[in-house]
Amino acid sequence: MSPSHASSAIVTSVEAGCRKSKADAATAIEGLAKLAQDLDMTQTANNLDQVRDQLMSDTFNLIVMGQFKTGKSTFLNALLGGTTHPVDLAGHAGPMVVDDLPATATLTGVRYSAEPYVKAWHFDGSFQEWTLDAYLRGSTLDVDERENEQRFEHIREFEMGFPAELCKAGIVVYDSPGLNEHDARTTITREATRRADAAIMVYRSDALMGESELAEAVALKNAGTKVFTVVNLMRGRAIDDRLRRYVWNRYVRDRLGGPDYNGQDLATEDIFFVDAELARTARYSGDGAGVVRSGLIAFEQRVADFLLGQRQYLHLNKFITMASQHSTTIEQQIRQRQQALHADQVKLRQAQEEILPRLASIRRRPAKLPRIF
Repeated sequence: MSPSHASSAIVTSVEAGCRKSKADAATAIEGLAKLAQDLDMTQTANNLDQVRDQLMSDTFNLIVMGQFKTGKSTFLNALLGGTTHPVDLAGHAGPMVVDDLPATATLTGVRYSAEPYVKAWHFDGSFQEWTLDAYLRGSTLDVDERENEQRFEHIREFEMGFPAELCKAGIVVYDSPGLNEHDARTTITREATRRADAAIMVYRSDALMGESELAEAVALKNAGTKVFTVVNLMRGRAIDDRLRRYVWNRYVRDRLGGPDYNGQDLATEDIFFVDAELARTARYSGDGAGVVRSGLIAFEQRVADFLLGQRQYLHLNKFITMASQHSTTIEQQIRQRQQALHADQVKLRQAQEEILPRLASIRRRPAKLPRIF
């Protein structure tokens, strides 16, 4: 057998194993959903049905998230800049809207399409078609929050079709509102992570890794979501040992329980330093050397290797983890009902013990017949 045939056979075997594992997991989740329904746990049953559907989907969901104004949309524009063919963006350097004030109004999911399109999905399940130009002009936040509430109150999320190389293999990339900028928009982002297989957490190098940001990253990991870390080098910040030590110790050591920094390669923990503005500018101007200098190529190579080697396993693990969490809820409900049933049995036994002597007394007492006149 030639090496190419051997490689093909291995890939086929792995894919078959993944399909069988997904089918087995789906059957188990269906059983959990039925049990939840039998226990009148309707919401849990519905959640498990959604988990099963997401598990069986071949789509891989990747969300870009972080605090507001960390450069998420700028970074995502650079990431989506590798297109299968040129696209007219009306002078914009990428399909995501960027501004010096918070700009991302709601979730935008980008999937592959040779011809760009945009759909604004409403909360009632309907959608309205937008042109890409209308999206670029009209999807950004206004400086007046009351105006934002009126403009976006019916829009659940945007769906964008775009000829990005990254999305061609069934990857849907989500641009998310900044965390802790607005309660409703933060909720939108957190809800989106439930269906995300992987997340890219973007931090600013000049306001680096606050407590709430790190807590979000750890929560994602605990939920079975793969997390890539991107430190956005603001204002041309150079990468030095001081910066590496700070990031490693604050995240890997203090949050993930790893060792002290001692010269380790941060890429082994999927931590990358990227100048997002340089990456975006260089990519859309055709400056290949600038893209390399920005650090984006190293990050893209890691993501590509991950998607080729671990995508199926991660997708499976993510939704099995979610199902297991629902299983724990069902188990707790069963235990509570058993305890309640036991308490009812104790009460019945006590009542019986109080009533039995009275019944015995009544039996011993002679009956008094009524007088007949």
